[in-house]
Amino acid sequence: MSSADSSGGTGGNSGSDNSGGSGTSSGGGRGAGSGGSGNSGGIGGGGNTLGSAFAKMFSGTLVSRILGMVRLLVLLAALGSMGQADAFNVANNLPNTIYNLLAGGVMNAILVPQIVRAMRRKDGGTEYLNKLITLAGSILFVATVVFTVAAPLLVILYAGQMDPGWRAVAIAMALWCIPEIFFYGMYALFGNILNARGSFGPYMWAPVMNNVVSIVGLFVYIWVYGRAADGSGGSPADWDAARIALVCGVSLLGVASQALVLIPPLRKSGVRFRLDFRFRGAGLSGASRMAKWAFAGLLIGQVGFLMLSNVGAAANGVATELQNAGDPSYLGIATTTAYTSAFVVYMLPQSLVTTSLVTAIFTSMSAKAAAGNGLGVRQDMSRSLRILGVFTMFASAAMVVLAIPVVQTVLFTTREGSVSAFAAVLAALCIGIPGQSIWTVVQRVSFAYEDAKTLAFIQIPMSLLIVVAGFAAIFFLPPQWWLIVAALANSAGQYLGGLIGYLSLRTKLPSLDGSRTLRTYIRLTLAVVPAALAGWGALSLWGPVSAGFFDAFLKLAVIGLLMLGIYLGLLRLLGVEELEQMVGPIRRIVNRVRGRGGGPGPGGGAPTPG
Repeated sequence: MSSADSSGGTGGNSGSDNSGGSGTSSGGGRGAGSGGSGNSGGIGGGGNTLGSAFAKMFSGTLVSRILGMVRLLVLLAALGSMGQADAFNVANNLPNTIYNLLAGGVMNAILVPQIVRAMRRKDGGTEYLNKLITLAGSILFVATVVFTVAAPLLVILYAGQMDPGWRAVAIAMALWCIPEIFFYGMYALFGNILNARGSFGPYMWAPVMNNVVSIVGLFVYIWVYGRAADGSGGSPADWDAARIALVCGVSLLGVASQALVLIPPLRKSGVRFRLDFRFRGAGLSGASRMAKWAFAGLLIGQVGFLMLSNVGAAANGVATELQNAGDPSYLGIATTTAYTSAFVVYMLPQSLVTTSLVTAIFTSMSAKAAAGNGLGVRQDMSRSLRILGVFTMFASAAMVVLAIPVVQTVLFTTREGSVSAFAAVLAALCIGIPGQSIWTVVQRVSFAYEDAKTLAFIQIPMSLLIVVAGFAAIFFLPPQWWLIVAALANSAGQYLGGLIGYLSLRTKLPSLDGSRTLRTYIRLTLAVVPAALAGWGALSLWGPVSAGFFDAFLKLAVIGLLMLGIYLGLLRLLGVEELEQMVGPIRRIVNRVRGRGGGPGPGGGAPTPG
């Protein structure tokens, strides 16, 4: 029911994600921004164009994420947080996982740089796009058929330790969900073409259609079958063909609508597609070489996600045994649903800023790399890292400190006994928020230089961390800790990959601007630590954990504002200039919503040079 995650993280980040992918855009016109140095005003030198792109993507992602959270809440009400929910999440994560493995990162790695170059041809890249869409669509169709037939094997691979009854349900659900692979791929393909041609909004707004279809379908399910809290669907025997078709058919319809809604914007942008199977001499060889290494990296990354998935399934097996024995301690075990739900919340703040900003800069960065402008690429990278750090450092601290009230507020349908388990997984993931933003920026710089090989090798230690941690947790720790430890390893992998990848860019750029970036992050740390300590202290003084929504919301609002006030005050005291560059585009969006003019206004344009 959600778009495939294309954040580009490790395999552990292959869960559902409504971000709308990682399409890229910047500059206007028919493709890339200039190959200039980037001194003209925004991060990518696009000035107000970049600010406009960021604003469109931010607003589309915001609406999509809000609806995505509504969808998650309705899903929890319909299916609960264990058993049937775990079966559905295993089945519904398979198309995300397979798509990311086969094409997700490959498309995000190769499409924009290749399309930018193709648009410089005499025909504006029309022939290239026809061949590219034909080839990609054919591969996706064949892969979808093959993996749908292999659904039972895939469920066993990713959830072999799940309770046998629920595993059988998951297999039946997977037969409906796996065809989503084709539509995920076409959505990413269409969206990247639009972004490369300077049309930014549709890609980020398309998931809104997906979420609307999913929400309506889930309400229909509740109307027909009732809520999980009332005992609906609590046994594998309850799940006949009609019930499975309703839940999973709606999921498939939502993803299909997300892809098909991009066809009108494509035609409006001038794309007139026709099938063209004459691939020889089309200039696809460069894309093919890069795709092989991008695929290798994703394959390595999937090892990490495979471990995470099986850890969650093993926890489900233990929890089901305890539940059948009447032991209430099963509620304290984090299973697949806890990880999937926590991952959606974890991605919420990041997709609004990190994905939007990196997406907005990638086309410009690719054009500068193609023009041999290493200084311009370095400036884009440095500014992106520093500006994103302002946001991600606070987001990480706030989500970790306030994990319990966040779960109680955002996932308020979660059962009281499971809140702590959900919150622990969420906190473990959120520790890695700054690391993921660094890793994402590093990936985009490498992709701009058409280097997926280095990233593939970096994925090896990232995945090994998760595998080692997963086995260690299962062998040495109680099941309550299994997914928490695996999620912590995923976060550690983000930092490791970001650091190694950043240092590897020394062979591509004239310099890394490392001292300036390091100074900024030191200042950010000096600002965020007191804010986090103050938030933790206030939360401790507030009193015992309450199950009430309004009490949790009040904690979230009051303590969150306290932490934010301390953080912003210290940033200004420490002279962190990137603060204004971070809030400028967001202020512009707020001003538009409040009706205070359509122009950028003071500080409302794109992030200014840093």
